[in-house]
Amino acid sequence: MLKRKIGQWLLVGLLVMPMQMQAVEIKDIAHAVNFSGRHRAFTQRVLKEYAMICLENNFNNPKERLKEGIATFEDLIESLIKFNKDEQTAKSLQEGLALWAPIKKLLLAPPSQENAKKLQIAMEAMTANTNTTTALFAKQTGKESGKITNYSGQQRVLSQKMASLYLLKSYGVTNEKFQAKMDETMQWFARNLTTLTAYDKNTPEIQGLLEKERKAFKFFEIMDKNTRTFIPTLIYKKSNEIFDAANVATRLYAELGSKSK
Repeated sequence: MLKRKIGQWLLVGLLVMPMQMQAVEIKDIAHAVNFSGRHRAFTQRVLKEYAMICLENNFNNPKERLKEGIATFEDLIESLIKFNKDEQTAKSLQEGLALWAPIKKLLLAPPSQENAKKLQIAMEAMTANTNTTTALFAKQTGKESGKITNYSGQQRVLSQKMASLYLLKSYGVTNEKFQAKMDETMQWFARNLTTLTAYDKNTPEIQGLLEKERKAFKFFEIMDKNTRTFIPTLIYKKSNEIFDAANVATRLYAELGSKSK
């Protein structure tokens, strides 16, 4: 039954994924947690690029980055579907595919405040879905290292969400819940950083990466208090610095998880 369902979901996935895409190879469940977390991060990363396009800010060529982000997102979900053997996780992946199709259409449509508002709401659901999926992969490891890899991976999506919220606000897309969402995201990021820093199996390399995240995060804390001046390019850069550091740290945590018994 599960094999038949997975086959059906792969067919659905092919309808929304470019045929030339080649799935990355996932070696084991520890690395699946990493890749699932990376997949989760791209829900907000593509929204960040879309917001830069809306702002007509061409730093780092957001149109090209958006195309790459969409391709990476689809490549990762294809890889996760092929690797997964757990029925509950498979169901979550299927739900993610259903959410993604209309989101992709909006991302590729001409930018506007109306589309940006729709995307922000739709991407909240997509991020929540991928967060559930990643937690399910982490649960499959049956190890503390799986949770730590997930926490580190969360820093990637949280950095992109902080940036996307900031950039959308710069574009004029706000509502009464925006500040609450930003506060919640920043608090979540800070809690994770505290948990990760205290992990007793951290290597010096990992600790150095966490310190990079901490330094870049300070700019978000400063800019969040500044309600009069928006500096999109600076926040964009700092979100990428956090993403890159967290991406390497998460890979290292996944490797630790693969080696642990």
